[in-house]
This record gives sequence, C-alpha cells and structure tokens, in this order.
Amino acid sequence: MILTCFSADRHPYGPRIISDEKINPNPIAYQDNMAHIVDVLEDNKDDRTLDYVAQFLSGVARSTKDLGLLKAIQALAVRRDVGQPSASETAQIVSLTQQRLTDRMAI
Repeated sequence: MILTCFSADRHPYGPRIISDEKINPNPIAYQDNMAHIVDVLEDNKDDRTLDYVAQFLSGVARSTKDLGLLKAIQALAVRRDVGQPSASETAQIVSLTQQRLTDRMAI
C-alpha cells in the first residue's frame, strides 16, 4: 500500500523480505499511552477528542491484544457513528484506561 503512493521509478526492484518478527509492546510506552488518554479525557470530551481517543486507543489495544479495551472502544465508535450519545461508553473507557494505568504502576 505504501509503495502505491510513490511513482514507479521510486519503487524498489525485486522481491522484498517481509519480517515475521514478533514485536512486544513496550510496557513504559503503554503506561505513557494510558496516562496520555487519561489526561486527554480529563480536559475534554468533545466529539473531536472522542474520535481521537477511539482511534488512538484502538491501535494500542490491538497491539497489546487488550480485547476488553478494544471492545469498549468499538462500542464507543458505533455510538459515535450513528450519532447517539456516548457518555456511558466514554465513562467505560475512562475507567478501563485508569485501571490499566493503575495496574501497570503496581507492577
């Protein structure tokens, strides 16, 4: 997909090896991400912020295989997509994020 953004003369020649290396999430970065989201949601819960939180946390949840958080984010995204209030889903995400931040700090 990335190569399609470049002109043909900018494509590398020949086959390319794709790494199947397993990448483990960095626990310090994870804690920083959780703290960032807690700060963001404390300051503002407007539409733009909620969309950012859903997108940002979905990437974090996928990379850490956090299915509980991912499910909560998807519930928020569904409510936002259909234009329904999402206070309950937002509160759930705040709670889960704070819980993960506290759990990681305890470790």
